[in-house]
Amino acid sequence: MKIEIVPEGNKTKKEDGGFDFAFIFDMIFGKLGSFVENIFENVVSAVEAALSSAIRKLFAGVLAVLGLLFLLFGFAELLDYAYRIPGIGSVIVGIVVFIIAVIVMLTADRRRK
Repeated sequence: MKIEIVPEGNKTKKEDGGFDFAFIFDMIFGKLGSFVENIFENVVSAVEAALSSAIRKLFAGVLAVLGLLFLLFGFAELLDYAYRIPGIGSVIVGIVVFIIAVIVMLTADRRRK
């Protein structure tokens, strides 16, 4: 069998008229490899997008909690200053937050039923 290089690039030309198993093998597994590679790329991009979104949501949640804490501590300080009794603002804010938490817990339990 004689193989010669043709001017179109890496393609080779066979003078033999036989059946080319290597070409069929390469064509089938080349397409299969390309298909698997595309699926892998899609999965990787979907996971990256999901993680990115989850990290952004987690970061925003942490910032929201910190902001709420500073807001509540500031409101407690204002109440201390307004009533001129040390600690009364923290007690009032604590009671309000506790009542809100109890109401949320009770309403969440009713929604599940």
